Amino acid sequence: MRRSRIASKTSVEAVVPGADITDVRDYTHALDGFAIQAPASSLDAIKATEGVKAAFIERHHKPMVVEGDTGALGSEAVDPALQNASSLEMTRANQTTQKGDRQVVEVIDTGIEATHQAFSGSMDGVDVRLSQSDVEALVGKLPHGKTGAYLNNKIPFVFDYADNDADVLPKSSKDLSHGTHVAAIAAANAADLQGTAPHAQIIVAKVASDKDGSIPDNTVLAALDDAVVIKPDSINLSLGEDAGMGTEAGTMYAEVYKNLAVAGVTVNAAAGNSYSSAYSNYSGKNKPFATDPDAGTVSEPGSYSSTPGRRFGQQPGRPALPDGGGPPGRLPEVARPQGRRRAEPPRHPRGDLHPRLRGYR
Repeated sequence: MRRSRIASKTSVEAVVPGADITDVRDYTHALDGFAIQAPASSLDAIKATEGVKAAFIERHHKPMVVEGDTGALGSEAVDPALQNASSLEMTRANQTTQKGDRQVVEVIDTGIEATHQAFSGSMDGVDVRLSQSDVEALVGKLPHGKTGAYLNNKIPFVFDYADNDADVLPKSSKDLSHGTHVAAIAAANAADLQGTAPHAQIIVAKVASDKDGSIPDNTVLAALDDAVVIKPDSINLSLGEDAGMGTEAGTMYAEVYKNLAVAGVTVNAAAGNSYSSAYSNYSGKNKPFATDPDAGTVSEPGSYSSTPGRRFGQQPGRPALPDGGGPPGRLPEVARPQGRRRAEPPRHPRGDLHPRLRGYR
């Protein structure tokens, strides 16, 4: 990997003399690769470098949210003692005797409010897999999250991969409650709010930047790289691209998810909530025609064969967002799988944002 990274830098300098090139990350477990910051115009040169199997311009992901969710249904709840009893009834989670003992769920998302009452239930008497001593022995082996922290028996490990610290409370001006919501759906253990597996432990991998809430590829891949070492039973990844299609970036991610599966980790990825391909069609009602009923969309990475995609709900009238999902002004992903026509790299003057380029052998 180091040899390929050095060769890639040489390739960049050959096409953009004097280019500013910065090492960002190395990946050693989920994939054999690296991330560097370099001019977008050098993408083809990097892809042609010996030892580099693929490279792409970094994208920015977004949480897969369900708009209009009002939370607890109150009087409609099956068990009035639980705020979310109707949700548990809908999924039949309230009918199973398994509560998540010795199970570890990793939530790769916007971060969480760890002191939220949803996670305040007692873990006394619960058979947990990760103790404080287990976590302390583990963190030194992590390639990225070495400064992560143990919080308690419910949340044994937290790390902010976007800001490289152990503070996973979202601080962006954006509403970044998504991670807290997802973690609570999975494993809340409060007296009046229960997740699907209330006895499960939660590992928090915050991948959204404190500065602007952006979720770049390099932070998501770092969390996935560490997951091979942490070995949670499952990963919840409700991040992605609406109606994502096959791309060189997607091909690389699919390989990462496959490697995690080989390591015994299940990646549960969002299938998305972005309406359907019938939006803005000629019906005038955003409804599919009877002659074209297959109008559903599946988001990336839920569309990959290496992830079991799931869809929580589809909101009528919500438009599908353009591919990319990143903040305005971010450079688009331009790589294409081998054998297909490639788009030209974006033409940006020197001094503009240099996207990160990633490759692996």
